[in-house]
Amino acid sequence: MSTTTASQDVKLWVAGRELKLRCPAEEIPLLQQSVALLNQHYEQLKLRSPGIMHDQLLLLTGLAALHELLQQQQEQQHLQQLQAQGLAMGLQRLIRLASQT
Repeated sequence: MSTTTASQDVKLWVAGRELKLRCPAEEIPLLQQSVALLNQHYEQLKLRSPGIMHDQLLLLTGLAALHELLQQQQEQQHLQQLQAQGLAMGLQRLIRLASQT
């Protein structure tokens, strides 16, 4: 049996413009945090590049946010690989020690 979550209407302000949408109620807090982060990046870019048009700023903001996300994912994957290598090396040492006794 599948469970359905109730959807709610939500109003968000993205880069000074109102956006109305409908989403599952439990996703609203994360969506609001995402909008706050997007708006923060938008305002920072707007201050650094005052001559850029609104639509271009939105696109650049989205690209910058996705770039940052992908960088974080790559760093996390790299850390996981290092941890896996460390575990493998630790196991090899244990096997060598066990075979010596």
